[in-house]
Amino acid sequence: MNRRRAIDGLLPIAFVLAFASAVHAGAWTQPEGALNMAVTFARYESSWYWDEQRESKKALDGAFSKTEARLYLEYGLTDRYTAILNFPWKRQEKGSPSDLSDSGVGDIEIGLRRRLWNRGSEAAAVQLVFGIPAGYDDRIPVALGSGNRYADLRYVWGRSWPLRGGYGYVNLEFGYRAFDDDEPNQFRMDGILYTPLSPSWGMQLALNVEESEHIARPDPADPAAPRRGHRLWKAGIGPVLHLAGGWSLSLIVYRDVLGAYTGEGTNVELSISTTFPPRR
Repeated sequence: MNRRRAIDGLLPIAFVLAFASAVHAGAWTQPEGALNMAVTFARYESSWYWDEQRESKKALDGAFSKTEARLYLEYGLTDRYTAILNFPWKRQEKGSPSDLSDSGVGDIEIGLRRRLWNRGSEAAAVQLVFGIPAGYDDRIPVALGSGNRYADLRYVWGRSWPLRGGYGYVNLEFGYRAFDDDEPNQFRMDGILYTPLSPSWGMQLALNVEESEHIARPDPADPAAPRRGHRLWKAGIGPVLHLAGGWSLSLIVYRDVLGAYTGEGTNVELSISTTFPPRR
C-alpha cells in the first residue's frame, strides 16, 4: 500500500474517533496514548408512566425529573485496547404530593473495549463494563440507581462513509447486563446514525432499547412485592456541530416511545467532546 492510500484509509477512522458520538467512539478503539473526553448535561422529565401491561397512565404521586452531568473518558492503552470510565452526578425529584428528592453520584462505570477487527471504514469490538453503586440509598422512590453491581458485555459494530464533505457513520451495540442481586438482568441495544449536511454539521438519529428478562414478576417468597424489571424503548434526534480544534457539540432530544413498568417522558442531552492525541 502506498503512502497516499494509507492516509486515505485513516481518514474515516480519524473522523469517527473525533465526532462519532457525544458519548463514545463506538466500535473504534482509541490509538495508544489518546484520550477521548465527553462532558454531557441532561434533563429528563416525566409525569406519565407505563404499567406492567404497557398501558400509559398519569402519575398520581407527582411528576418525576432528573438532572444529570456525566464525565465520560476513553483512553488508548494500546491500539487494540481502550479503557473506559463513566462518572455521573444526578439530582432526582418527585413533585407534589410526594415532594421527594435526592442527589449525588450514581453508578460509576469502568471497563475495557477490545478491537476485534478494523477494515478502514468498518470496525468491530467487544466491550465489558462494570457498574459500581456510589453509596446512594436505593430504598427510596427517587434512588439514583438500583443499588446493585452489574457487568455489561457488548458486541459493537461501526461503519463510516464519505458524504457532503464529511463522513456519515452508523454504530450498533448489542449487549447483556447482569446484576448481582435481585435486579432482573437486561438485554440492551443502542444504535446511532449520523448524516453530515455539510463539513461543519449534521444530524443524528438514535435508538436505545432496554428489555429486562421479566417485568414486575412477583417474588415467590413475597408475592406482594414485584420485581423491578422493565421495558423501555427511546428514540432521539438532534444536530452535531463540528467546532474548531477538533471539538464537537451535540444536542439530542430523546422521547420514550414504548415501555412497561417504567416512566414515560422526554430527555434532552447536550454534550461537548474531543480527542486529545498521544504525546510523542
